[in-house]
Amino acid sequence: MRCRAHRWQAGTLPCLGASLAGVDRLDNVYRIDNVETAPSARITANDEDRQRRGFEIQTVFQWQFDKGVPDTRTLTLRVGDEPLLLLDYGARAKLSRINNGLRRRKSKSIKGFCIDPTTGRWVKDTLNGDDDDGIDVTVPKSQRIVPIVEDHKNALLLRPIANFSEAQMATLQHALLRGIQIVAELEEGELLGEPLPRRDERKAILLYEATEGGAGVLNRLVSDANRMAEIARQALNLMHYDFPSAGGGIKEREDACVAGCYRCLLSYFNQPDHNLIDRRDPEVTAFLCKLAEPEAADDTTTGRADSKWSSALRRWGLPAPSTRKIAGISYDLYWPNFQALAVPGLAPNGLAAACADFGVDLVELPDEPGGAAPAELIKLLGAA
Repeated sequence: MRCRAHRWQAGTLPCLGASLAGVDRLDNVYRIDNVETAPSARITANDEDRQRRGFEIQTVFQWQFDKGVPDTRTLTLRVGDEPLLLLDYGARAKLSRINNGLRRRKSKSIKGFCIDPTTGRWVKDTLNGDDDDGIDVTVPKSQRIVPIVEDHKNALLLRPIANFSEAQMATLQHALLRGIQIVAELEEGELLGEPLPRRDERKAILLYEATEGGAGVLNRLVSDANRMAEIARQALNLMHYDFPSAGGGIKEREDACVAGCYRCLLSYFNQPDHNLIDRRDPEVTAFLCKLAEPEAADDTTTGRADSKWSSALRRWGLPAPSTRKIAGISYDLYWPNFQALAVPGLAPNGLAAACADFGVDLVELPDEPGGAAPAELIKLLGAA
């Protein structure tokens, strides 16, 4: 199918995934409301190459807010006292998908595509070495835009408490995604997953229901911890492992593939990740084994925060904190909905680096709460 943009609106996206990867700015962002398509007579070699190599898609999401607080449900899956996986579910989360261009383009700093502003048709991009197939090169004027589409979907953010590499996060993403699809009996296109904040810097996994209205699958994952345990066992089974019924380690079956195959984690839709997927990775399989028998703890409950700070937070009208253990130490001023941690006084050595690995914002507070909330804490919690 050939397509052209039918209507778009100009804009600037100043902050993308700030909580996970810092601040980035994109200019010339155009929201495309709809497109016109026309049938193509044949699929060319260039079309196949675009499908195989794909586009550099950046996904940005925003939870719905209720009285200034994200309207989400949070669940922590634990092994003993150690958190294993954080789950945040939000209904009708706003998803924005930005197409920065072909991943094989010459200059990664030049983003977007060229378009004829009078007709809305895509034109040749000479700066990034575009091909001539099916593109009108006679158009004298063009404008560079970064296309963006927006929609509202039920979404689930998965944040493993582990320092996984890019390849390990890709393997975990597709293992859990395939496990959910099998347990919930979904078609492959009904539930989709995206690495966040970027494909080359994977810290979290965003799952969202692609079908209109959603199937209610993600909501059940935060309602019942045993559901995720079932998914982890199904993922291990799919990866050619027999999960032991009592004690011992997992056992690889005799018909197992090498790193991945179309019977386990590989599919047509995750071709760009085929070179990263390795079902034999010992850290990923160990993580799934722990996830198969988790202990759930609802992070929406108040933690054991110091009584002086608890009273001060209530007096200031700020959200109640929870407790989280990082590097073996429990901290009582943690807000899971904001991925924020506060410590009275100086932060212990190594805490800032550990928080950065987990995507948690850290702020140091005075030793004693004063008459007004510290400005850093108000900024951290997004409070007025």
